Amino acid sequence: MTRPLTSDLATPRDVTPGMTVARNHLGAPVDVERNPNANAEAGTWQAVEELGASAGFLRVRARRYRMPDSSLMDWDILHGGRTVSVLALDHNGMVILAEQFRPGPQRVLRELPGGNVEEDEDVLAAALRELYEETGYTAGRAEVVGSTWLAAYASHRRYAVLAVDCVRAGSPERQPGEFCRTVLLPLEEFVGHLRSGELTDTDIGYMCWDALQSGGSSHEESLSASRPAADSGGE
Repeated sequence: MTRPLTSDLATPRDVTPGMTVARNHLGAPVDVERNPNANAEAGTWQAVEELGASAGFLRVRARRYRMPDSSLMDWDILHGGRTVSVLALDHNGMVILAEQFRPGPQRVLRELPGGNVEEDEDVLAAALRELYEETGYTAGRAEVVGSTWLAAYASHRRYAVLAVDCVRAGSPERQPGEFCRTVLLPLEEFVGHLRSGELTDTDIGYMCWDALQSGGSSHEESLSASRPAADSGGE
């Protein structure tokens, strides 16, 4: 996710009125066009043009290896930090999803809430923060149930968190560039959604679902949270 800059951080020189300065997950400043409705729901983005250069959200570097036969080969490596996704269920067993447009698939998907884990941030704390920022829900209990690599040629480590007894505690606190809508699905319908592959964290979803079926995990990283009073109002 893109987080706003504080005043003590450098500001790009070409910032114009109507723009908000933000950093991407690599720490590079980026300009995000401010939408007058900060809580706008999910909708299809309009592609304006294809740019030749990177926007700074992804970083690819070539790495040279000496192979077992002593030959040298160069490989492209996608560099990045840690991310986390949350399978969150409320007290009725409904799965809490964030419906949003994804620019890679170029379509609106019903996604697990989640995002980047900050450099010095605990994975579980990041999961709970992302859950609240994207949906307005807090968890009664949550645990890290596993992790996996993004891909064979990527350095990203992705974490799976299972959160249960979630309650609506307030309005989402979405960051610039985040336009999503909270969706609740019955668990059996969510499993069908997983099988369809129409989300970008299918493997994380299955990892969490497996932990849910087995009654949790052996991980000790769990949380019993004291929660704010549930917000009975709609989004």
